[in-house]
Amino acid sequence: VPARVTELFFDEVSETKGSIICKAFVSGTSENPNVYGELEFDKIGLQLSYLYEPLQGLSGRLRFVSDKITAENVKGRFESGDFNLEGMIELKQYQPDSVSANLTAHAMPILVEDKMELLLNTDLNIQGTQNASSVTGEIVILEGSYTRDINLKPLDYVMSKSREEKPVAEKKEASFFDNTSFDVTVQNRNPFIVDN
Repeated sequence: VPARVTELFFDEVSETKGSIICKAFVSGTSENPNVYGELEFDKIGLQLSYLYEPLQGLSGRLRFVSDKITAENVKGRFESGDFNLEGMIELKQYQPDSVSANLTAHAMPILVEDKMELLLNTDLNIQGTQNASSVTGEIVILEGSYTRDINLKPLDYVMSKSREEKPVAEKKEASFFDNTSFDVTVQNRNPFIVDN
């Protein structure tokens, strides 16, 4: 199946290249179905709306059964970096119940609001449920820089700001990371540059 069919289902996806091999089997009864599915990615390239560069060479396999989704050797490239994802999501009544995953990345570029640029190596492990989960591992900052213009006339800035009404907080849906503990070591290989 051409990978570009994903653009019909996901607004965030565009410029898709490559192909997806699909397999699916359903057996059992309507009350107790047995579902098996498999998606194999073959050198897929795609642009996600929230990334400034496309993902390239995406390959690997996703397996679906009635109570589990497994990611096997899902890997790809992003700009100068590469990443690999292995893991499993256990399902209860076809809804995510627990997760166990490992994400590694090498020389992965991260851009934060045009102010901070990072080049990272990561080795992160995610375990748990929506009630209690943990992220452990290591992040190594290979290169980093932070750039921001500073207003040298702070009084002008203060006087020009009118008092704004505090926005009403929107009610958010529960997220997997709401009850997550983090035990991640962050190291830097080179000095972090701050340019103002």
